[in-house]
Amino acid sequence: MVRRPTTVLMLARVVVICIVAIIMAGDYVSGEVNVYLKMEDFTWKEYDQDGSRLLKESGPRIGLGIVGRNSPRSGPGPHWILTGKFEILGGSVDYDGQTQDGTPVTTDVDYAGIRPELNLGPRFIFTDTSSVEPFFGFGWMNWERDIKSRGYAKGYKEEWTSTYTLLGLKNDFLLFSGLRLLTEFQVKFPLDNKNVADLGGLDIHLEPGRKPFFYAEAGLAWPRLKANIFYETMRFSASDEVIVDEYWVFLQPKSEAEIFGISLGVIF
Repeated sequence: MVRRPTTVLMLARVVVICIVAIIMAGDYVSGEVNVYLKMEDFTWKEYDQDGSRLLKESGPRIGLGIVGRNSPRSGPGPHWILTGKFEILGGSVDYDGQTQDGTPVTTDVDYAGIRPELNLGPRFIFTDTSSVEPFFGFGWMNWERDIKSRGYAKGYKEEWTSTYTLLGLKNDFLLFSGLRLLTEFQVKFPLDNKNVADLGGLDIHLEPGRKPFFYAEAGLAWPRLKANIFYETMRFSASDEVIVDEYWVFLQPKSEAEIFGISLGVIF
């Protein structure tokens, strides 16, 4: 059985506590909380060593998130902004791949995961209508990839975990009558990637390579509603080989994810 890393869950609780603290502090320090629903078009691909594609997964996923942040006092700044974020997501996507001997297989893959993040940065208020906020932070992603059995092809489960630091930039522009244009860009630098594959009770521990992730979003807020479009990429180079019983050789091939989506939320 695949064991969920307890460290990730502990860190997720820390981020949730931070968000709750920001919300509770709202009676004393002005703050903002955004609860949102996200819908995304998800694509996952894996590649052989010669560059040929081994499989492609694609389809819709849905998620629910909450972001809590304190707001700056009036004045030109800078004012330090603490932001906590927590998301859960899941969905079933189409699998187009092959068995170990190269026989084509189509089936379904179920995804379920969590993502907490925490970041901090100075907000510079230049005018009454614009501000810029560079920030740094850290986060974790933990998700299960459940490939379903189909005919003679036996499915299996994987549990992925990625711990990362991040650098980003937010911009806030007041357009007119309370309508705000919001943009954000992030670069995420993985510190540790793990994939635990459950092959019929045998756990194979793999460590996919670390490459930067990228995230960008743009949206409108007015005055208590918020709508975003976003784009995200994740890249993993191939892991080292793991040899079991001096015969079976396992590795996580070069993998990548591409995500387009929208989110709709309410600001409190």
